[in-house]
Amino acid sequence: MLILTAAVQIIRGHFWDTLMSGTPRMRAFYPLLGIVLIALAVSIFRQRPASEIMTAFNLMSIVGSFFYLSSLLKHKERLAERSILFFAAGVCVQVLLVFYNMGTNSNIFGLQFIAHNNHLGILCALTFFYPLAFAASETRRQSRIAAWFLVWVLFLGMFFSCSRTAWFSFLFSSILFGIFFKALPSGKFKSKFARDSLGVGLVLLFAIFVGITKVYRIYYFLYWRFQEIPRLWNAWFWNYTLHDHQNFGFLGIHRLNQLYQIKAILKYSPIFGVGFVSEVVDFHSLYLTILGASGVLGLGLFIFFCVKMMTRLLWAIRTSVEIPSALMRIGAFCAVTAWLLMGFMEGLVLQYPIWMHALFAVLLGHLSTPLLTGVKRSSPR
Repeated sequence: MLILTAAVQIIRGHFWDTLMSGTPRMRAFYPLLGIVLIALAVSIFRQRPASEIMTAFNLMSIVGSFFYLSSLLKHKERLAERSILFFAAGVCVQVLLVFYNMGTNSNIFGLQFIAHNNHLGILCALTFFYPLAFAASETRRQSRIAAWFLVWVLFLGMFFSCSRTAWFSFLFSSILFGIFFKALPSGKFKSKFARDSLGVGLVLLFAIFVGITKVYRIYYFLYWRFQEIPRLWNAWFWNYTLHDHQNFGFLGIHRLNQLYQIKAILKYSPIFGVGFVSEVVDFHSLYLTILGASGVLGLGLFIFFCVKMMTRLLWAIRTSVEIPSALMRIGAFCAVTAWLLMGFMEGLVLQYPIWMHALFAVLLGHLSTPLLTGVKRSSPR
């Protein structure tokens, strides 16, 4: 759809004007572009295989699409919010198809079984907060029911994925959402939200019970995951894990190996890294992937991008004059917080849907209601 829209604008001669009109928002993505360009230059200079160079071009296409989308949605706050909800609906369709495949032993689109599907679990955990924010302030009954349905499906997708990374990041961001929500001015929407949450929570418990009792594999995976959680608070368990040089305990030997690999990379090329070689792309850490691919310089750019994105969102939350606008930005802040926490344990650097949450956060940080309504307030540079 994005390619089709761009093609139509090119034919009409509007593409370049549209792209240039979004320059203020595009600047937010310059650090990401810098990371990709560093990795690409390193790959070309060291004459890496074409497949590894193409990885950098794939990531550049993601950043390029962000430039174009931020230009299309300039000064269109409501359209941006509806686009995010449309994205959430798309994730829900994927979850429902996975459940359908699981219940009927089908293989529609080759979608993976839900348990141990870290990609889908993480995607659900991130996307969850947008329909939740919309449901909290929506006054139209049908729209609110639709939003709660998205919340219901996304939670089930996250829960049944059995991804501990998704679970713990989701839990932390949910607490953060509650703190923000409590700090909002009092209103009828709070009591309505509490009532709706109770009803949806009861339905969720019933759905989880049905899933556990009907699908034995789900029961087995959940039992195994929950059995492991108490061990995380045991000092002896961590001591065993850190000294287990054969399997690295529950963390897996690949996470131990990547520490040795990143040490060798930093010794060889600490400033610029080694590009998006296959070993780096397979790291189970977003930060180690960026560090290995683009060095200390690239990691510094990514940290700068994240700090600017989060501070801009906090400013947008603080200056929003409408509850729905504030809630959507709170949802974005919680989503990217979960993403940054997951980055310690998962990479998913080539997953376009995961990167979309960075786009949503930047858009909602810049499309701030006070600016659109003419209220003059200073914004972070």
